[in-house]
Amino acid sequence: MAAQLAALAEADGRQVFWVRWRDPLDLAQQMTRVAVACGLPEAELEAARAGRQSLPDVVWRQLASARRWLLVLDNIDEPNALAPHGEPVALYRGWIRPHGRGLLLITSRDTSEQTWGRRARLLPLQPFGPA
Repeated sequence: MAAQLAALAEADGRQVFWVRWRDPLDLAQQMTRVAVACGLPEAELEAARAGRQSLPDVVWRQLASARRWLLVLDNIDEPNALAPHGEPVALYRGWIRPHGRGLLLITSRDTSEQTWGRRARLLPLQPFGPA
């Protein structure tokens, strides 16, 4: 389903980014690449690398200013690993933030509304049959 949405978004002229969950460090690198592709200035990236700014803040600030993108975060089955210092994801201060001028799609086995927060729209899917 996510791949089909990505294909439709691409056909509509949107930039499509597919980020697969592996670990927090890999996610940070992939999200940085997304922000750079959306025009993140090198000076802001350097400020984050130097610890003067939060990298998730820098990335999402850039995504908030960019238009017409789809970001798929795939296999986020441990969402709390993406929040700062063990905070709930639903506070939207880590890598998952439901705002910007694009569309954020997360695939996960965690279907709890409490996990994802009130701004998330959950679309539960059942396993597909062989057909």
